[in-house]
Amino acid sequence: MKDKKNIIIAILSGIIILGIGYMIGSRNQSKEVTDLTPQPTINESATSNSTKQTTTSTFKDVELTNKTSENNRNLPTELLPYSDEEIEYARVWLAVMGEDYLEQVDSNDQFRLGVTLIPKGEHIGYGKNTYDVTWPKNVIVLYANVSAMGQIFYSSNFDGTVSVYTEMPSHWHYSQEEFEDETFMMNLLNKIKNTTKIVPVPAGNPTKVKEIIERIQ
Repeated sequence: MKDKKNIIIAILSGIIILGIGYMIGSRNQSKEVTDLTPQPTINESATSNSTKQTTTSTFKDVELTNKTSENNRNLPTELLPYSDEEIEYARVWLAVMGEDYLEQVDSNDQFRLGVTLIPKGEHIGYGKNTYDVTWPKNVIVLYANVSAMGQIFYSSNFDGTVSVYTEMPSHWHYSQEEFEDETFMMNLLNKIKNTTKIVPVPAGNPTKVKEIIERIQ
């Protein structure tokens, strides 16, 4: 009887041990499955790039300018009273014409600088031109009060350079027959439109830039 009781106890102990082993094994397997589950990843590069904002301007020292405060502009003191546009016009004029321009042409203080803005899509031409050739970008025209002193037609590239339209005539010395010749005029106007020279525009000498600004009329 005693032996039978011992056998029963041994069988029950074995069942209990097997049950505990099964529970431990199931728990470990569940942990392994959880550890192998792929976790979502964050692309730090993409996240940072999505929040970046870039701005461009014609010149680096007027980039990110706070229009409400002259003191926030990274400009020489001489130029702080003037607008970004006035500074641009003067710098472009000196970049194309030369920094010693005033010394060459203005012994009698007669030089004045005019400015005209031409919007993108405006017809290129003279007078009542009706040929369908238009400016591909906004164009700024700088011109001296005396035509012999020069003119510049340009578009800004917003990277410190401008594209100067080098084939724009200062005078349209063509006959009436030529003005009415569509082939001749289309060739001429397309040549004006497509012939440009990229000119770097440095900050220049602020005193000379100021002298040109003061001549803008």
